[in-house]
Amino acid sequence: KIPTSTQTSTSTPPLEVKSKQTAPVSDTPSLIDTSTAPQSAFETSPLNSAQSMEYMHAKKKAQEMFKAGDYTSALEYYNSGSNVIPLDHPYQIILHSNIALTYSKLGNPKDQLASTDRGLELIKKLTNGSSVSSLAQFNIENTNLRKLWIKLMVKRAESLENLEKWSEAKLVYETLIGHGEGSKPVMDGKNRCNKVLNPVRSRPKPIVPKNSKHTAKDNEKLKRVQDMNKQKVQEDEQKFK
Repeated sequence: KIPTSTQTSTSTPPLEVKSKQTAPVSDTPSLIDTSTAPQSAFETSPLNSAQSMEYMHAKKKAQEMFKAGDYTSALEYYNSGSNVIPLDHPYQIILHSNIALTYSKLGNPKDQLASTDRGLELIKKLTNGSSVSSLAQFNIENTNLRKLWIKLMVKRAESLENLEKWSEAKLVYETLIGHGEGSKPVMDGKNRCNKVLNPVRSRPKPIVPKNSKHTAKDNEKLKRVQDMNKQKVQEDEQKFK
């Protein structure tokens, strides 16, 4: 159970937008580290003291459970953290990214896909449909928004693959590549989809009669006998000359 704070409600001022270079994305999906103090580069209503405390507590417990391999408990805490803050708060983007990863660990591609879609929709809404390249100027809890977009897209493609929606998954991978994300998992994912959508047709093997081996041996043996007989005839003819 997530404890509720009884402290007097206060608000924290929003932080200004800071431009930041895009960090390279790791090949291995990982939790978004949100252990630092909450920060937001978006103009949004700040959380009050009770919301902040409940959110931070739920997030911390979720990360602990995830690292311990208890993905079911991690998911419960992430959902608890999501429930105490507004649905359109920027922190929800981080939560949906981590929730999608947790569903991936639990082998639930359907809910994984739903989580990635919610995260991506919120990015579009909060940035007023900004281009992917411009997402690098936004940060949430010291996490670059373009990096979050990439992680959500990768998990979206993965879930589509597991749901055997190969054409849609391929399109997501191609979108990532088109925006400069050509990591090995992305390229491997695209190749997997291509192999399923465009299978290589192998040439049919020639049908060999069951007795063909014996026939070939018999023919070879017959030829040797014929050659020997021919040679013997030639030798006999030489004797009578």
